[in-house]
Amino acid sequence: VELQFRLIEPYYYLFVQEQDDPGLEVLGQAMRLGRQNGYTNTTVYRKDILSFLCAKAMDTGIEVEYVREFIRKRRLPPPSPAAEHDGWPWPVKIYTLGRFQVILEGKQLEFGVKAPRRVISLLKLLLACGQAGASEEKLADILWPDSDGDAAHRSFAISIHRLRQLLGGAKTLQLSDGVLKINPNICWADAH
Repeated sequence: VELQFRLIEPYYYLFVQEQDDPGLEVLGQAMRLGRQNGYTNTTVYRKDILSFLCAKAMDTGIEVEYVREFIRKRRLPPPSPAAEHDGWPWPVKIYTLGRFQVILEGKQLEFGVKAPRRVISLLKLLLACGQAGASEEKLADILWPDSDGDAAHRSFAISIHRLRQLLGGAKTLQLSDGVLKINPNICWADAH
């Protein structure tokens, strides 16, 4: 498969120019060989090319289950724009349009009687803020309006920790320069 991916890498540029025919045949051969031999490692150095090729294989029905497993094992980010690839094996999928549902590694999260309401509220608020996220101050003001600055900050930090646990890990949320957002390479949301 390593050789096949090295051979198909130049075909990537044909795909980008929407000249699919020669590339699809080689891509199909590479994926079939990979499935038959259980390959999950390659020396394709650009993950964006590998992600693109995997998306192309899934979109055209080439070895779809093998490709999904390959993506999971390699932890490949979705190709850009990520929102167009709802078939991608996202670690986290969140549905908000028409229903609220969180799918973690293919399994729906069930919220019982003691659902973490504040954590779920934080998640819904983040989704409503869009892909750019929102500042800690704005989120804290909405979720803990009666708390002073330090108490709101502690509540915010605890809620972020719990939300990360709920979604499967620290990388699911990005906190940078006081702005919190959902990681678009790990979490797919229909609202986005």
